[in-house]
Amino acid sequence: MTLQHEVLKEAFNELIGIVGPERVSDNVYFTHCYPSELLIRYGVELIRPPDIVISPRTTKEVSEVVKVANKYKLPIVAAGAQLALAGGVVPIKGGIMVDTRGMDRVIEIDKENLLAIVQPGITVEKLNARLEKVGLFYTDMPGSWTISTIGGRVSTNGCGVYAPKYGRPIEQVVSLEVVLPTGEVVRTGPRKLYDSNAGYDIMHLFLGDEGTLGIITELTLRVYPVPEYRRREAWMFPSHTILLKAIRKFLTIGSVPEMLLAHDGLGWTSYVWNFYQDYLKEPLPEIPPYAGMLLIGCGGKKEFVETQMKLCGEIMEEFNGKRLPEDLTEKWWTARLGKPYNPWQTVTWDAEKKYRTLLMPPCHVPISKAEEFVNSYRELAKKYRLSMWGLQTWIEGPNIHPCTIHPAVLYDYRKEDERERARMFKDEITRIAINLGGGIGGMFAPGLLYVSYIKDEFEPNALKLMKKIKQLIDPNNIMNPGKKFQTCPAR
Repeated sequence: MTLQHEVLKEAFNELIGIVGPERVSDNVYFTHCYPSELLIRYGVELIRPPDIVISPRTTKEVSEVVKVANKYKLPIVAAGAQLALAGGVVPIKGGIMVDTRGMDRVIEIDKENLLAIVQPGITVEKLNARLEKVGLFYTDMPGSWTISTIGGRVSTNGCGVYAPKYGRPIEQVVSLEVVLPTGEVVRTGPRKLYDSNAGYDIMHLFLGDEGTLGIITELTLRVYPVPEYRRREAWMFPSHTILLKAIRKFLTIGSVPEMLLAHDGLGWTSYVWNFYQDYLKEPLPEIPPYAGMLLIGCGGKKEFVETQMKLCGEIMEEFNGKRLPEDLTEKWWTARLGKPYNPWQTVTWDAEKKYRTLLMPPCHVPISKAEEFVNSYRELAKKYRLSMWGLQTWIEGPNIHPCTIHPAVLYDYRKEDERERARMFKDEITRIAINLGGGIGGMFAPGLLYVSYIKDEFEPNALKLMKKIKQLIDPNNIMNPGKKFQTCPAR
């Protein structure tokens, strides 16, 4: 037995002492389930599955687990539903995987202060089911809302359909409890007080950090009353870029819509039709591939909502928008939230396409540069002979400056030539986004697939400071190594 195996055996026995034998395993048939086949299709190499998987239930248990990892200098990765498309929770150096899904309690719902205190393993769906009983809701609503965990959403800072009004997941966090790499437990501030201004803003260090600085064990979240009235409309425009111009004008008049979900025609067909056709049980109309498709909605007092939607209609018509039938609007919304989402289900519509893999670089760009970015996407897809799967666009919050655009392509992962062309497409489109004043990680954190571009997004002194913070908090580099700053193992 090698020294590493001796260390793992000692660590394993100590972990059994913390949670009992039923919640810890080193069985390879179990631990090898955690790396993602999708990442292998993307060409990520050198992934080493976790040696041990453990399922804690309390902050104390997490603290003791982390102390064991730090003692033996074993890598430790915290995971929720493991849905991140960039491999943020895929271990590359083995070690301990902390499965947080058992930490799924709602600790408190404070209706008076509009707060919910939860553990990180609760899903968005289960939290909202609890909140709805008292007339509240949690605003982060990704396509994976039925299975995404709150801890995962906050750690990767994704974007949901209600972001235009309420913002992204990290903007819903009031305070955190975090286990540091030493096993120490820190609360980032008063449990129910946001931004006390009395000290440094340490909370935001752990938001979007992909678990590289600590493991979140408790979150206080902003929640909101369910609007008394909601209305949604779907619009089609001559092009995706005209659609974005209409959105910009609508937002600059002071309106704050609840949702703004946009696609080009090809993206709409791909995301709504091909992905959800089994759920909808009926065909949807053909849409021109370069058309602009918009799902917009407002919520609140009925009179206020109707006024906003009336103004919306006037502006959309000014940009040659065509309002789609109400039944189609509801089918779109039903498709968006009605079907459990599984990102590992790659595109498998028929035998001919069953080996196609979806690549969606998560690019941020200033909304004023969106048209240039969209044109670059289409040119690059042709240049590298890749099938376009269309555009999905998210307006990320009340501040309308940035938007996230997913420029999606398909390729056959079995063919080395196509894998290489997909890699070159990913590299070039990502750098275009950065050169336009944007960046990476728009819809999900960089993970493994996009970590190598971080150095291009930030200037050297900012990167140097980030690395110093990482070194100070995690001197043994045990927390999710290989993410944020380390060299990406992707080809």
